[in-house]
Amino acid sequence: MNKQIYFIIFLLSLFGLKAQGQCPTTQDFFSSQDSINIFPANYPNCQTVADLIIQGNNINSLGNLTQLTTVTGDLHILNCDQLLSLNGLNNIQSIGKELQIFKNDNITNLEGLSGLQNITGSLTIKVNQKLESIAALANLSTVGHILNIIDNDNLLSLTGLESISSIEYGLIIGGNNEITNLTGLNNITTINNGPLVIAENYHLTSISELSKL
Repeated sequence: MNKQIYFIIFLLSLFGLKAQGQCPTTQDFFSSQDSINIFPANYPNCQTVADLIIQGNNINSLGNLTQLTTVTGDLHILNCDQLLSLNGLNNIQSIGKELQIFKNDNITNLEGLSGLQNITGSLTIKVNQKLESIAALANLSTVGHILNIIDNDNLLSLTGLESISSIEYGLIIGGNNEITNLTGLNNITTINNGPLVIAENYHLTSISELSKL
């Protein structure tokens, strides 16, 4: 009888480990819409991934990634020309390394990242032609490395970064032609080890929002 009980406990333990371990063990690279669509079926209990790389011209929805809450490495969203929204990433709260949003020609805002609270590495938002607003980042309080917002031609405001008070390795705001002030950076008091670069924002008329530095 005792042996049977031990065997049942052993099987239950294996099942528990299997359920907890249903996540990719290496970089998760999504290069097509199909690869995103089948993620919940392949990893039904997965909430935490290492590196999450989303890059593909036919990707038009991230809706099947809602189960994810943590990225322990990098989250990169690159060259997704058909992507209109980041909805699907709404439950991600923490990124262990870098968040990079680069050259996604049709996203207009960052809705879908409203749950994000912490980035241990850098935040880079670069060359997103139609991006107008980053207000969805309002819950983000920590950027551990460099904050880069560069060459977003239609970005109207930096509103959404108000919860950030300290940056470790630099702040670069450049080539965002439509911003007129730095509202959103009002609460930054410290840049510990890196440069402060405000350049080629041709309609910028005020930097008084950095007065706490």
